[in-house]
Amino acid sequence: MNIPCSPQQVYTRNMSNILRRLFGSKLKIASRAYGALPDRVDYRDIPTTAFGPVGFTPAKHMADLTKLDVFDQKQNGSCVGQSLAMVATYYWLKEYNEVDHKSARYLYGLAKKIDGIPHLQGTYPRVAAGVYTNGAASQTSIKDNNDLNHEAFITFPITGATSKEALRARITGYAFTPLHAAGIKNDLANFDVLTASLAVGVWDYTGYCQPPVKITAGTGYHQPVLIGYEEIGNRTKVFFRNSWSKAWGNKGNGWFWLEEYLDLPGAISSVLAYTDVPVALIKDASNLPYKFSLTLRRGSKGREVMELQKRLDIKPADGIFGPGTDKAVRSWQRKNKLTADGIVGKNSRTILNLIVPMPEGTDLLRLVEEKADALIELAYLMGTPIKITDSYRSVVDQEALYWQGRTTEGEIVTNAKGGYSFHNYRVAFDIVFTTPEGGITYEGDWDTIGRIGNILGLEWGGNWVWPDRPHFQLTLGYQVEDFLYGRVDYKKFN
Repeated sequence: MNIPCSPQQVYTRNMSNILRRLFGSKLKIASRAYGALPDRVDYRDIPTTAFGPVGFTPAKHMADLTKLDVFDQKQNGSCVGQSLAMVATYYWLKEYNEVDHKSARYLYGLAKKIDGIPHLQGTYPRVAAGVYTNGAASQTSIKDNNDLNHEAFITFPITGATSKEALRARITGYAFTPLHAAGIKNDLANFDVLTASLAVGVWDYTGYCQPPVKITAGTGYHQPVLIGYEEIGNRTKVFFRNSWSKAWGNKGNGWFWLEEYLDLPGAISSVLAYTDVPVALIKDASNLPYKFSLTLRRGSKGREVMELQKRLDIKPADGIFGPGTDKAVRSWQRKNKLTADGIVGKNSRTILNLIVPMPEGTDLLRLVEEKADALIELAYLMGTPIKITDSYRSVVDQEALYWQGRTTEGEIVTNAKGGYSFHNYRVAFDIVFTTPEGGITYEGDWDTIGRIGNILGLEWGGNWVWPDRPHFQLTLGYQVEDFLYGRVDYKKFN
């Protein structure tokens, strides 16, 4: 399947045709396939700032790729593999002082086996980066043949010898560069080359590349290799090696103004550095649970299905959503009081992403419950009796409450989506005053109740910038994301 042409692609191709009429066949402008798909947000991503050096950057820095061939992906949307192969080739040259061109087909083809979208051209930069951590085969093992159609391009045999040879060029990790000028320049100076996903606007034959006027659903993204920069006045000129043949740009190289791309949200993303990431950081990231983001059903394939199978202890975890996985998902959905349709949709993903070893059977965790009981008793002794109206709230209920007043009837009562309220973790509760007749009222001495709560060690919502006076919580310094991602020691609450 060919990647749809954006208006910018149509424009540049029309310009190419005009130039060919003017200059004849001597001007050979490469076919302009894209193929960098926007990475989904993953909280396990490691930033280069977590370990890389940060400091003074020179006004100009440039990696030397002159000894390396310029790749030509032609009509295959394999730019992510092409750029990674160029990075691997460059680092091999630096390490061994020899040119051994790595296979874009190998890196891209393996990424397509696990990205969950085998029927589409292009892949996610993060997925391909993960493949690179297991090595990059040379073109003597897996020859690039960009004249093949997409299906044939990603289909090739892998022998034990190929895998062993690829391991020689493996990296221990990759990290995300901050999306600001100082961060990108810093990482180019430290790591020499980076890859980046760039929105394609007017990328003409001269090699000067401009972002689109705005980002739309039809915007195409392309991943080249960033190879250097130069500060010119108050702007930064970033140079890159492309995979559109030597006929494009300056013998296959292009450039863009960094500020033009940074000023348009979403125009530049997934700027990646490939380096020896500290093992401790990799271990910490890998220990965090996988976060699901795709709708999965029978027939789905790929990494997300494999992660689902691991989560639900479905064996074998082969990444294929078949009858066995369907049966297990329905059983899991019934257990979690979800519609047992076998489809991992929004509500199922919300529960799956709530990976917390949270105690069952109580509305509040023991320590929080003790504080709540003490608050009720002291309020009674002060002559202002209260009662709890809301404590534990399921993630699904929280999600429904969030959309109240937004897409469903009623008033807006919360700004917290499902999983982002402390009520979801049994550490928060709301109160109301009681009347002598047994009724309830929100009219009462809130300041006194708030002070009592503070003395007991509870956090009172009345002290917030946007006050929520009925609300109390006990988080022991944890943030809501800590609960959401399973980083809480629940022993502290018992």
